[in-house]
Formats: sequence, structure tokens, C-alpha cells
Amino acid sequence: MVEQDFVILGDAIWIDFVNTARGTGPVLDRLRSMEAWKRWVGLEKLPADEGTMELSEILELRERLSALAQSLARERQAPATSIHAINGVLAHSPGYHQLTRVQGSWRSVFTPARPASAIDAIARSAAVTLADPAAIVRQCSGVACTLYFIDVTPNHSRRWCSSATCGKQLRVERRRTAR
Repeated sequence: MVEQDFVILGDAIWIDFVNTARGTGPVLDRLRSMEAWKRWVGLEKLPADEGTMELSEILELRERLSALAQSLARERQAPATSIHAINGVLAHSPGYHQLTRVQGSWRSVFTPARPASAIDAIARSAAVTLADPAAIVRQCSGVACTLYFIDVTPNHSRRWCSSATCGKQLRVERRRTAR
């Protein structure tokens, strides 16, 4: 399996993680080995996890986050099992809270005691998305595409994982039917 097999949309790390088991056309699991996991971590430019989790635990977290993405895309409550999985990872993140001035007001900001592992970064990314009322998770409207993305457009009108692929396909089909 080569690196191009991974779809990196760049919306949020956790969405890219969920999308490792999704795609356009036939869906296949792109994280079938620890080597594939390490390649994906490298593509995301995350710190390497040295034996912090087994592949089965990584895939279990992905399942929980996939359920979260599906629920959010359907405008439903986040599943308790997803929240539990995120909190489980975050609970092992050593660090401390620190008062920091942000745009003229004080905020309590968590400062990690060590660099975040890839799993920590994925869990934090999911937590940030879930805590942001403006973040809208959607599933691509492209034919046969199962990817998720975060719609950050001002009027929340994004419909495709990528306008260069799925959006282009729809525009081409519309032009064909208009003729």
C-alpha cells in the first residue's frame, strides 16, 4: 500500500483518521498494519507513537470516532461511547492548566508536560471539534464517496470532501444533463 492511498483533507486530524477506513468507490481499511499507521502519522506530521497503543486499540478508537462523525453529520447527539473514548485518551495526557491572556481576557489553557502523541493529537482534535458550536461535520455528497469533512464555509454550504474530485464530478454530470 502506498501513501497516496491515504486521503488527507486537512480539516481536522480526527476526521482524517476516521477517513482512513472510508473513501470513494470500494471502501477499504487503510490502517491494516502498524507500518501503515506509522506512514499515516508521518503524513499528518504527528509525533511517532512508540508502543503507546496496539493496532487493535487504535482501530477501536477509530470506530468510536467514526460513530461520532456519523452522529454529528446526521445532527444527532454524540454517542456516549465516543465521548468515553476521547476522555479516556485525554485522561492520560500529563500536563497542567495555565492562565493565559487571549484577546484581552484571561483563559485557562492546558499545557502538556510532554509533546502530544499521535493518539493524543487525534483525541484533542475530536474534543476541540465537539466543543466548537460552529464546527459542522458533514459526509460528502459525492456519488459513492463516504468521506467526512468539517464545513467551515461562512454559510455552511460545503457539500463535498474536495471540490477538485467529488465536486468536479457533479459539475461535469450537470453539464452533461443540461445539454
